Amino acid sequence: MGLEVCKCFDRGVFVQFDNQKVQPGVQWPESIESTLRESDVIVSVMSPGNTKDSRIFFELGAAFGLHKRLISIVPEDVHLSSVPRFLTSRPYLIKRSPEEAAKEVAKAVREPAVA
Repeated sequence: MGLEVCKCFDRGVFVQFDNQKVQPGVQWPESIESTLRESDVIVSVMSPGNTKDSRIFFELGAAFGLHKRLISIVPEDVHLSSVPRFLTSRPYLIKRSPEEAAKEVAKAVREPAVA
């Protein structure tokens, strides 16, 4: 769903996948951390395949450690029991379609964060 969500954003919202910037031969963690540091908002799209992937935990941990605003999308086909508890203990989006998710994320990015 991640790529599909990105395709639905309108102009004014810059989107970059974690793997778009990593060049062959470059250390993955350092490149991802650099991208996270440069980001204002981190959007995490959970999927049945990444809920146990160590890379997603690295990225989410870095986002929390850097005190970044985190918006999580949990598609309807992902069981909440498989999503890390620290994500479900805060507001997240459950969406059926990429268009719906993109609309909600774009709205949230444009609104000021509420502590």
